[in-house]
Amino acid sequence: FYDAPRPGSHRALPEEKLPELEDLLEEGPEAQGFTGQLWTGKRVAQVIEEEFGISVTLHTAIRYMKEIGWSHKKPKRVAVERDPENIKQFRNEEWMKIRNEAKQDGKQVVFADESKFRLLPEFLGTWAPKGEEATVESKSTFDFIAVIGALTYMPDTQEFDFQYATQRYNFNAESILPFLRDVTRSSVSDPIFLLDNWKPHKTAVNELREEYADTPTEIQVEYFPEYASDLNPADRVWGLAKNAELANYAPKSLDKLEGNVVSAFENIRTDEEKLRYCVKDAELEIEA
Repeated sequence: FYDAPRPGSHRALPEEKLPELEDLLEEGPEAQGFTGQLWTGKRVAQVIEEEFGISVTLHTAIRYMKEIGWSHKKPKRVAVERDPENIKQFRNEEWMKIRNEAKQDGKQVVFADESKFRLLPEFLGTWAPKGEEATVESKSTFDFIAVIGALTYMPDTQEFDFQYATQRYNFNAESILPFLRDVTRSSVSDPIFLLDNWKPHKTAVNELREEYADTPTEIQVEYFPEYASDLNPADRVWGLAKNAELANYAPKSLDKLEGNVVSAFENIRTDEEKLRYCVKDAELEIEA
């Protein structure tokens, strides 16, 4: 097995050099002259040769990465426009202010977002006989179910809920407004909506605020930093539905897809621990 050195074999890169190798890798591939932010075994082997004057095989380079505690992972795409400092400030300062105000005034925090569920999903994996290609028959189509959801959170009572609506075309301001109106009507207290800066969101909430301008209900709106969908707990609901409830699901019609999407959301909605997880996984502190 290539990960274990053979008894008595000479170690190419001395063990005491592993911390130096890790420091080089932590600087990132581009700092070492590569294009893009992906580390591969071949690139690591090249770094070892250039920096330490030692030629190693691909398998040996992989073994060294495992020795320093690195593992092979599927990378997550991150927008270059993303501002990590702004996101950190939101988590540590802006969110705390929103949560504390909601707790003090008995308001309900409403995390709203949209997503799509397609007839042609991303398969996570399957079992098949050795030597045979794993195939799953599915209809080649771009048809989808669009979903809008609102994960609601009451800081003073630590209660969570999830509301949603589905349709078979993209959401816009005209279709977002009725959903936000329904959420407001069903809310036990004044809502604080948290959304991204998408223009239809702004249009819909502005119209909603006009509708409630002469009523005792106060519509408060806050926006997430740009390119920071991972801050929105509603985004975690989509992940639970797609990767757990509907993993490897390949329906043959939109009717079946919609029915199973609704069932998935009901399973999530009625499990408060899952909703709590969605907020905590977004790294938003929920207990003051």
